[in-house]
Amino acid sequence: MNNLTLDKIVFPVFKLRSYDKIETIDGITTVYTYWGVYILDNKNLAGDTIGARRVKITTDNVYKLQKVIKSPRALIVGATSKDTYIDNAGRIFSYKKMKNCLVRCYEIKSTVRANSRIIIHLYDHPIPVVVPIAAYDSEYKYVTIVRYGEYYLMYSLEREYVKEFKKKL
Repeated sequence: MNNLTLDKIVFPVFKLRSYDKIETIDGITTVYTYWGVYILDNKNLAGDTIGARRVKITTDNVYKLQKVIKSPRALIVGATSKDTYIDNAGRIFSYKKMKNCLVRCYEIKSTVRANSRIIIHLYDHPIPVVVPIAAYDSEYKYVTIVRYGEYYLMYSLEREYVKEFKKKL
């Protein structure tokens, strides 16, 4: 199992449920659980993604992937050091928070409603932030953003200005 940094992970990723052992032999990744033995991935099959390969697995004992994580932010927020994941490229990993990143606060310049989302434009930051309507309140005046390599991730919505700080991601 690998420890991948956020910029090396291919999204979406899938959280693996409890298991006893995972092994890869001749390109076939097998998960051993209390209930049985299941095929997780077969890299011998054609396809660049785990989904493209899993569709072609013909056996009934395919390991079910239940929890999908679609974005780096969702992984950062939800990951614990005990969790195991498989990314869209088929790499099994545990996500460990290893890099200190600066979190900065930006004032909200304007908002635009777009279907079920709010697009938030900021002063002094060129990239707008998109959030679900349910997560936004007009009382928010600031957005905190963290830069991790090539990613800009919204950290939080705030009513008051928050001084810069470092966060381990």
